[in-house]
Amino acid sequence: MLTKTLNWIQSALTHKKRWTEYWEPIIQWFKPNWQAENYSAQITAVRTEQDGMLSLVLRPQKNWPGFKAGQHIDLIHERNGRRFYRTFSLSHAPSHFSENGLIELTIRKQSKGKITADLDQWLSPNDWINITEARGHFTLPNQDSPLLLVAGGSGITPFRSMLHEMANKQSHRQVDLMYYTRTESLPFTEEWTWLSQQLPGLTIHHFNTSQTERINNEHFTQFSLDVTDRTAYLCGPPGMIETAKQSLMNLGLDPSNMHHESFGPSITTPSTLNSNTKVHFAASDVVVEHASQNTPQSLLMTAEAAKLNPLSGCRMGVCHQCQCRKKQGVVYNTLTQQFSEAGSEDIQLCVSIPATDVTLEL
Repeated sequence: MLTKTLNWIQSALTHKKRWTEYWEPIIQWFKPNWQAENYSAQITAVRTEQDGMLSLVLRPQKNWPGFKAGQHIDLIHERNGRRFYRTFSLSHAPSHFSENGLIELTIRKQSKGKITADLDQWLSPNDWINITEARGHFTLPNQDSPLLLVAGGSGITPFRSMLHEMANKQSHRQVDLMYYTRTESLPFTEEWTWLSQQLPGLTIHHFNTSQTERINNEHFTQFSLDVTDRTAYLCGPPGMIETAKQSLMNLGLDPSNMHHESFGPSITTPSTLNSNTKVHFAASDVVVEHASQNTPQSLLMTAEAAKLNPLSGCRMGVCHQCQCRKKQGVVYNTLTQQFSEAGSEDIQLCVSIPATDVTLEL
């Protein structure tokens, strides 16, 4: 009871969850990169990879809690007075962090991206940046069941972490990696030969989509893969994920044995969505006409178009930075493919589309 009372007094006085958040601007006069809820990390290297990617090698502060292979973190980058959050998978093994204190993020440079397009020009070795603790359940099971890994483009990053961790543990598990890229070259070229030597059960199937069809049933059957006894992990663009899931179900894989992580929210929406709704941003006293006719538009995009600039990060329903209180109205979540209740609740703006008129505390 005392703790709740103190928390209420603190919130009432500071409008913050913690005292440290209230004092953060003052502390940053002495430690510019210090943040109350996050961790500092020093950049030790910026490495250019093939296929339009780059790797950041980071040394987190000593009390950063570590991670499991397959998890991700938010990279927090301040630019021109604005704080950006971007979610990236950790691309090296936890054992590498345990031995050297280093982690790696491998990032595809997006030509139209606000951050990734020129990230290597803003960040250099010895710079400091902020990161969150690791999150996510896209991790390997403890049992030694055969694995099927399907990656598209930079979706290879969590699998690189998993395979290095398996190599460190001298695993003999049977693993088939199906890797789809838009070029003949592969990132981490030298590592694949080493990993194949360290992991006798690993078989790598590379598909250059500029010369072959995109993922389909035949890609699984041409290698005589019996997918029914596999645990499948899928990582890449949403369209590839959906096609792979359908192909694997057609071949008899139980959906409960599929795990996936995509690089964007699904754009699948039910036909029952109203084409025109009103979104009321209560705190800003702004009302916007929302149209979702051809390409669905998230509430985050609607808010940004109204020049409200809400806090956001991954833009795909992972980091929860864009969480906002909905006061009333029904929204459709493109990630869970579920409708909300009509009453007050917290929603994620980046994966929410209004199904009725909606009022938000923003």
